[in-house]
Amino acid sequence: MLSTATLVERAKPYHLPLELARGTLNRLRNVLAELPPAAAEATAVSGHLTESQNCFIAGVARQNSPAVSAELADKSIVAALKAIDGVMAAMAEQARKVRQQQPQRVLPLFAGRLGDAVPDASLGTAFLAAFNAATVPFSWGCVEADEGRQNWASTDAQIRWAHAHNLRVCGGPLLELRRGALPDWIYLWEGDFDNLLMVAGDYIRAVVTRYRGKVHFWNAAGRLGTGEALGLEEEQKLRLAVRAVEVIRSLDPQTPIIVSLDQPWGEMMAQRETEISPLQFADAFVRSDLGISGIGLGINLGVTCQATLPRDLLEFSLQMDIWSSLGLPLLVSIAVPSGGDFFTPRWQQDWLEKYLPVLLARSSVQAVIWNQLLDADADDFPHTGLVDERRQLKPAFSTLAHLRQQFST
Repeated sequence: MLSTATLVERAKPYHLPLELARGTLNRLRNVLAELPPAAAEATAVSGHLTESQNCFIAGVARQNSPAVSAELADKSIVAALKAIDGVMAAMAEQARKVRQQQPQRVLPLFAGRLGDAVPDASLGTAFLAAFNAATVPFSWGCVEADEGRQNWASTDAQIRWAHAHNLRVCGGPLLELRRGALPDWIYLWEGDFDNLLMVAGDYIRAVVTRYRGKVHFWNAAGRLGTGEALGLEEEQKLRLAVRAVEVIRSLDPQTPIIVSLDQPWGEMMAQRETEISPLQFADAFVRSDLGISGIGLGINLGVTCQATLPRDLLEFSLQMDIWSSLGLPLLVSIAVPSGGDFFTPRWQQDWLEKYLPVLLARSSVQAVIWNQLLDADADDFPHTGLVDERRQLKPAFSTLAHLRQQFST
């Protein structure tokens, strides 16, 4: 996802590739201008900045040949993005070193979502190398497939496994507003919001009563942005999430609670009419005095209407700054595809190597949660697991293990 600089309205059409190059180069120059001269020169010595500027100037001069200008603009964009990668990597490394030198620093959590089963022996070994925490989803659709009959066998086993390996446990999202996470019978209450609030509260009450004291923090609700299950309006989603927080807090006053929002850039606002952005949703919780301890951000990369569109490191960093301004810890859940469209296992691994250091360099980011363990369990976001359908580990698994070690020492 790229953007132009600010454009003045005019009758003559703009040359889009050239304006995207101008916008990308402008963002790069702005961030370099904010750095000390020595740092700016050190990060730009690769020549990418000079190459981007020269290609852009040549593209401006060749506007009478649109195809040639577009090719030069594309080269300018590629060079500018390479320079952005270098600048942001250097800034992240500097921030990491400063964070490591703090006498009382908080080590970030690396959490993996377990799905519906306990990892087998080989997968468990890889999991323990990459993660120091486990997410037990407590999927309503799995626990209570039949109304009034709850099956805790799988979640009990996951909790025991996590505790046996000294993993911290994240419970939830207890309410995840996607069809695959909800029981089929819940649609009997579609259109009857008051009864939906009641049965959802009953389910959350059952989970928290059974597992309080065994979970280190609760994720009350997720997919509040893009979740289309039950056809809820924004106000109803907000009320449902508030109800979840209130029930948890009444039963477990001490354990921290977060709520999660996906698409932090707000892509859903281009797909449907809505008045509440993800940031406004979060701000409402912060101001409500419900006792929220953190905000979960769901970054599920892809090109579908449910996904977060890929962006460069600078835009990613600026967005984290915006969310950090809420003054609460951020717990970022991530799904990165390794297949379909232009995605590959190597792309998945490269994304982690570049983006996680930028993310973890911020003291506001206290946890990174990998959203999908197995490709076989993928629902809305295929190929985002760390294990493919042949049960082979992907390269991203070893990258996560390396990053965990790097940021935990």
